[in-house]
Amino acid sequence: MAAVAAAIGNGTWRPPRLVAADLVPKGGSAPRKLEPSVVGALRTLMPAVISEGTAHAVRFPAGSAGKTGTAEYGSGKEPPAHSWFIGYQGDLAFAVVVEGAGAGSAVAAPVSARFLQNLS
Repeated sequence: MAAVAAAIGNGTWRPPRLVAADLVPKGGSAPRKLEPSVVGALRTLMPAVISEGTAHAVRFPAGSAGKTGTAEYGSGKEPPAHSWFIGYQGDLAFAVVVEGAGAGSAVAAPVSARFLQNLS
């Protein structure tokens, strides 16, 4: 999602890429810790999205946490929407966007669950 904001601000989409830790250029911004109260709240809320919230009907592996989303575009009484889901499991974070697919809970969350299930 940070890449989306960067593309809007800069006017250019730059796809994410994986870089080995020893190849990351020196300099740049240092990591900043989040406020413990914020981390605590999110670590409670994001697993709850899967256990009892908008993604409760999707079979995620144990230890998964996430957030569903629906991004409407266009116009009209019921505009079309992109389906999205962001999440983490252990030290793996991911984002799924399915263009024009509707609700995040109905499309992007199941895609995310299948992704996590196929990692093992």
